[in-house]
Amino acid sequence: MNVASVKKLLALCHKMKKLQSIVHVSTAYANCNRNDVAEMIYPPPIQPAKLLEASEWMDDHVFDALTNKIISD
Repeated sequence: MNVASVKKLLALCHKMKKLQSIVHVSTAYANCNRNDVAEMIYPPPIQPAKLLEASEWMDDHVFDALTNKIISD
């Protein structure tokens, strides 16, 4: 949900000819499971594009069951 909405927002922003900048701050990936967080991008457990694709066809119950596996350490 967090990723798809931002993706749609950015698509809209690309249509705004005079838009100079956009700032989006999300806590969806705050690395709360870590004691020490470095200033780096941690690799995702699954490629975001594949997860978005799966979310479009996957039943909510199946997706909920897989969520803990996807977001585990």
